[in-house]
Amino acid sequence: MKIEISKLRPHSQNRFIYGHEDNSELLEKIKTSGWIRPILITKDCVIISGHRRVECCRILGINEIEYELVREDDPTKLLELLMVENFYREKTNTQKMKESEVYLEIERQKSYQRMVSGVKPDTGTTTGRITEIISKKIGMGETTYKKGKKVMEYIEDHPEYEWFFENLMDESMDKSLEMTDKPTKFIDKVLETVSGNTETLIPTIRELEREEQKSKTLLPTDRKSTRLNSSHRIRS
Repeated sequence: MKIEISKLRPHSQNRFIYGHEDNSELLEKIKTSGWIRPILITKDCVIISGHRRVECCRILGINEIEYELVREDDPTKLLELLMVENFYREKTNTQKMKESEVYLEIERQKSYQRMVSGVKPDTGTTTGRITEIISKKIGMGETTYKKGKKVMEYIEDHPEYEWFFENLMDESMDKSLEMTDKPTKFIDKVLETVSGNTETLIPTIRELEREEQKSKTLLPTDRKSTRLNSSHRIRS
């Protein structure tokens, strides 16, 4: 079955989780092969799987696309399905961490629903195992997920540095976590230097760190003079 592209609506959480993406590679594949895998939509024409395919169709002037219908109506289950359908795609660390935030909220809702209904908590979803559960869902190791969670918490407290940390996290989770301990004036200097060029983020950070370390190891001239004079008086 086919549906008109104009009738389709993106899922409300898709942009939050996956952001603005580069579809050039997919666009070229569709343009070359002419084949498009059917998308997954709800009865209300909300896209669950296939946002990028639909966008490529719009660019290529394709008016209709093959689809499969999801029979599920529960918003929480549909949201979870949205992420499950994206499990095997290549994702950035930021996208995975955005998924983790949504999964965490879903798990909280499930826990609340169990409590309200009087159902005994499932030992598989207790607080002690929540990190393991979510890290598996997003396809990330527990240690890496914990690091990412700290970075996301920093972003929440310092939204003005969202661009810096999200792009740095995609390059290196360890480096982004390390930067959460840096003074904000250091981050400001990095941002001023890179001027929006993500490719120069880590090289710039390393260069500024070298300069910082060099300034710490160099002894100020006046202190050198004081020590030399003191040494001379002792010998005298």
